[in-house]
Amino acid sequence: MTLLSYDRFRRLSYALICGWILGAILYLLLGTGTFTTFYPGDLPGFYVPGVILERGLFHELYNFELQRVIENEFWPTPENKYYAFAYPPYTAILLWPLAWFPPITAKILWTVLQIAALCGTFLLLSWQGACPARARVPSWIFLASCAPVMTSVMGAQNTCFSAFLFAGTYVFMQHGSSRANLLAGIFAGALLYKPQFGLILVAYLLCLRNWKALGGAGLIGAIYYLMGASISGWMWPAQWISHASTFGLHNYTVNGHQMVSANGLLFSLTRMFSENSSHLSTILSVSHILSLLLLGGFFAAVAFRKIPSSKSFALVVLAAVCLSPQTLFYDFGIALLFLPIILPRNEDGFLMLVQALVLSWLCEAVRPIGTVPAYLPLVAWYSYVVFTRATHE
Repeated sequence: MTLLSYDRFRRLSYALICGWILGAILYLLLGTGTFTTFYPGDLPGFYVPGVILERGLFHELYNFELQRVIENEFWPTPENKYYAFAYPPYTAILLWPLAWFPPITAKILWTVLQIAALCGTFLLLSWQGACPARARVPSWIFLASCAPVMTSVMGAQNTCFSAFLFAGTYVFMQHGSSRANLLAGIFAGALLYKPQFGLILVAYLLCLRNWKALGGAGLIGAIYYLMGASISGWMWPAQWISHASTFGLHNYTVNGHQMVSANGLLFSLTRMFSENSSHLSTILSVSHILSLLLLGGFFAAVAFRKIPSSKSFALVVLAAVCLSPQTLFYDFGIALLFLPIILPRNEDGFLMLVQALVLSWLCEAVRPIGTVPAYLPLVAWYSYVVFTRATHE
C-alpha cells in the first residue's frame, strides 16, 4: 500500500476546493482595510503607467515621483507609498487599456484575465500530457493552491500571464512542425513584455537552433521596439535601462527577503549578518557574475545536447525564474506550474505535489518576518527535484 494513493490524492484535492470556498466567503464577509476583495495588490504598478499615457505624459513615464502622486490619487496612503513601474515602455502601452476603467473594475478585469491565463496554462500543458489523465484535475488543483500561485492571482500580479506564454512556447515546440515552431516563437517573443524572462527564453531557442521560433520571437520583439519608440523615441532602451537600474538597487533593499532569484537570496542572506553597503554591493556583484556563469553553463549544455531535449524546458523555466536579477516569490508560481512535466507519473509524483503545496505555505508563513529569505527552502527543494529529474532519463 502506497503512502499516497490516487484516491487519497483526489480526496485531498476536494478538501482544497472546500478550503477555497470557505476562504473566499471569509474574504468577502470579514475583510476590512487592506484585506478586502478589492484591495489593489500590485495593480497600482500596472494601472498608473496606463493613466500616465492616457493623460499624454509620455515623456514622464519613468518619473517615479509622478507615479507616486498618481497612485496616491487613486489609492491614498498615509506614507505616500507607491509601486514603481520599471517595465519597458511597450509594456506600458499594453497596460494602457486598464486606465479606461475605474480602479475597482480594472482589478476585477485583471483578476479575471489572470485566472483565464492560469486555466490556459493548465489546458496547454494538459494537451501536451503533462499529467496522467485521471490525475489531471487534482494535480492542477494542488498547483493552483500553492502559495505563490494563489498570491499572484489575489495580489494582481502577472505571474499567470508569464506562465501561459512559457506554456505556449513549450507546447508548440513539442509539435515540431514549421507552423508550430513559429507559434512557439511568437509566444516566446510575447514574453519579452517581461524582458528578464523573455530574453532567457529566446536565448534558449537560439541554443536549440530553432530558427523558425527565433523568427517568430524576432517579429514580436520588433513590434515591441516600435511600440516603445512611438512614445519614448528610438533611443528608449538606454532610457529604460537607466531607470530600471535605479529602481533595481532600491528593490533589493525593500524586497530582498521576498526574492527567489539567486541575487536576491544571496543579498538577503548577507543582510542577515551585515548592513554594510560595501559588503552588500560586493555580494550583488558576485551574485550577478555567478548567475551569468550558471546561465552560460546551462545554455552550453543545451547547445551541445548534454541535457535530454524533452527535459530541458523545465530547467529553462527554473533558470528564468531563479537566475533573473530580481524575481519575487509570487513568480516562483511559474516554476511550480511546470512541475508536472518533470515529475514521475505515479504516486511518487502525487506526493511531490503535496510536498510543493505544504512547503510553499510554510515559506509564506515565514515571509512576513521580513528579515530572512523566506522562500529559500522551496527554491532549494524544487531545484533539487527538477535538476535530478531533468538530467536523468
